[in-house]
Amino acid sequence: MRASQAKTLLFTGKNDAFFDEHPDHKCLLCCVDDTDDLEGESSTGAVAEAIAETFIECGALIVLGITRHQLLLSGEVAYTSHNSSMCFMALVPQTAITVCKEWAVQLIESMSVETADPGLCIAALPLGWDPVRGELKIPEGDDPLRHEIDQLVSFGKKAKVEVCYKQEAYAIAGQIEWVDLSEHGGGGEGVIGALAGVGLRLFGDDGRLRGKWDLKKLYGQDFPDECVPVMEFVDHLARQVIGSVQVLDAQGDLVPDDVMVFLSDQAKPVMKNGALTFVVDVRDGLAYPCTKVDLEAIGNTDGWNRYCDRFEFDTDAEERGGDQMKRCGNCLYRRWTSKGFDCVVGLR
Repeated sequence: MRASQAKTLLFTGKNDAFFDEHPDHKCLLCCVDDTDDLEGESSTGAVAEAIAETFIECGALIVLGITRHQLLLSGEVAYTSHNSSMCFMALVPQTAITVCKEWAVQLIESMSVETADPGLCIAALPLGWDPVRGELKIPEGDDPLRHEIDQLVSFGKKAKVEVCYKQEAYAIAGQIEWVDLSEHGGGGEGVIGALAGVGLRLFGDDGRLRGKWDLKKLYGQDFPDECVPVMEFVDHLARQVIGSVQVLDAQGDLVPDDVMVFLSDQAKPVMKNGALTFVVDVRDGLAYPCTKVDLEAIGNTDGWNRYCDRFEFDTDAEERGGDQMKRCGNCLYRRWTSKGFDCVVGLR
């Protein structure tokens, strides 16, 4: 089995009565972190995508897509340029769980660069999942399970604002029978981000989806127009994905059903309330889905348009946001910090 790194995983199944038709499937979360270096040919996103594709080849369905979770940016934390982990949720046939885990280990070990500290976390949720509402079905009164999930979510939130350590990650994972946490090279610090990413995906209110979404192409001949009403837009996508869909404005409010959505070819959805969420800019009654650059610009007045003769494009096109401008936001040598970014050319 060989996974292609070129394919972006977007729509992979239907919502309608999924578990009625697939009673043998189990919900797994898979997260990878710290697999690359500054000039490596691969990236953490590419590793996660390759693993997700092997899951699909084993009969799994990917829920919504791969999410990127931003963790703490601090001089006390070792990271390449972004300090982000990549996580996805998959509905996997129980007979394929073992082989999926084996392939995940093989891929993270074969695709990670020698200088990396890769970590892998696979959580096989011991509970149901509502693919329409995008939420976990925790049985009433199952306090131990609720506590375990709360532990993971709390650790994910903490890793966004505080320095965390391997020992703490292993201590939490060791208390939860359905969580497998492992390191695969270097110092293994990637286990911190891998566990945090699982917690943040369970949280359902963090991260953006990997890849740019060509909405016009996804609609195809069913919607030949350039714009469709929000209600039609949401209903159409919800019939194609496993998971819920919503449209919000930049203030976090739901956009009215009758507002027209422009079918952009550069849309960048995020995770919000456990749903695939399109943040839009409503101008003159028309909702324009945000691109990656638009999302980064929200609340940022400084901009990232400075460039120099040392400029080189990031090796991961996903992290360039799809545009070809020679600006710091697209450069291989920028390193994100809590205040924006630093140029690492002077540190080389």
